[in-house]
Amino acid sequence: NQFNQLLPWLLVAVTLGTLVVQLRYLNLAMMHFGASEVVPVYYVLFTFCSIIAGIVLYQEYHQHCPPSNPDCHYTILFIFGCFITFGGVYLITFAKKRGDYRDDLDEMADS
Repeated sequence: NQFNQLLPWLLVAVTLGTLVVQLRYLNLAMMHFGASEVVPVYYVLFTFCSIIAGIVLYQEYHQHCPPSNPDCHYTILFIFGCFITFGGVYLITFAKKRGDYRDDLDEMADS
């Protein structure tokens, strides 16, 4: 049983601490901005931090540029894919302001 040691309990405490901090700041952001701005920004930051944490944890920062393949096209494609995803979230979220959807629906219903 791993919970007989200190490290698993420390990890549980850190996880619970970060959970409380994330919820607090997410709620503060929701008080000042709308959900259409806060949730996508939170999604992009969480995804980016998860990617970086996975790269560091599994030590993948050297695997994308092996000595036999010095041009690193896998890394470039991965970064390009991240930018496409984040750009898509940006375009979906900020292309229309709140209230514009109702105006568009009213115009479609009138015609």
